[in-house]
Amino acid sequence: MMPVVGIRESRAWWYTALVSATVVGLLGGYAVGVYSVAQADSSKSGIGSSILVGDITRTYSVHLPTGHTSLQGLPVLLAFNTGLGNGTSMNALTQLNTVADSDGFAVVYPDGYDQSWNDGRGTTAAQRAGVDDVTFVSDLINHLVSQGAEKSRFYATGFSGGAMFTEYLGCRLATQLAGIAPVAGPLPTLDVSNCLPARPLQVLLIAGGADPTVPFGGGTVGVGSGGGNVLSAQSTASFWRAADNCAQTPVISNPPNTVTDGTSVQASVATGCAGGSGVEFLTILHGGHTWPGGLQYLPAAVVGKTTRQFGASAQLAAYFGLAPGSGAGSGSSASSGSS
Repeated sequence: MMPVVGIRESRAWWYTALVSATVVGLLGGYAVGVYSVAQADSSKSGIGSSILVGDITRTYSVHLPTGHTSLQGLPVLLAFNTGLGNGTSMNALTQLNTVADSDGFAVVYPDGYDQSWNDGRGTTAAQRAGVDDVTFVSDLINHLVSQGAEKSRFYATGFSGGAMFTEYLGCRLATQLAGIAPVAGPLPTLDVSNCLPARPLQVLLIAGGADPTVPFGGGTVGVGSGGGNVLSAQSTASFWRAADNCAQTPVISNPPNTVTDGTSVQASVATGCAGGSGVEFLTILHGGHTWPGGLQYLPAAVVGKTTRQFGASAQLAAYFGLAPGSGAGSGSSASSGSS
């Protein structure tokens, strides 16, 4: 298995994120201001900050890695926020921009409709409104390719409801995506029968074994994450192994703890899958509804523990090989613990 990426190098940004989140809370409108700046930066680069999908204007923000003024030749990670969030809050939770600056890839933060995604659960505001989010993402990818992004290297990640939507995209946009990395969001049960990916994908699944909001064992999702029902995390991993036609039994391992925080990691890695794809499933034992290595955005008593054993942002970047020229699944400097 690829080594689980440690977060020793990430602690500085975690404390920065914590302080930033506190300031946002105290100043109220600060997040809106930051988001507006991100939109303005996107416009300056010529990438844009909105596209028209049907009769709805959809918005997004773009983070270009340090030293880049355009998307030319860059791989792109699409990052989907959870409910009640946007691109600014997604970066505050994950610090994906910091990892992107280190590895040299672009992060694009699309905005959900009424802070939600049409992910097939039948419970979100976007689905009730009949919003076609799959077309939005497809059109957005085409637009970003027209701006120079590397067509064959689009990946998607998301948290909670954004993770479920990431899997929904894996079902329907496999011809435009090379891989998906949902965090704390198993596959909705209503999506299973209609999930027929057009080609194998690189899949990295991360779930907290003690998630109080989106049940690790499957079942009803908490209202704060959009409701509906999901498969268990284990069944979700099995689904994607079948979709990728993985012939070998996954190898189970328990990477050594890097810190003492009451959590640990179990890794299930399937190789020998069709088209060179693979499925890696990381269970955070005693972990909550959180982003590994990210911001503890609410007390652990409410959302569970955020593991410090590794950083999910660096892990997915390494898994997908997001440094330019490294190729999907080949890893990066982060995979050897030097992110």
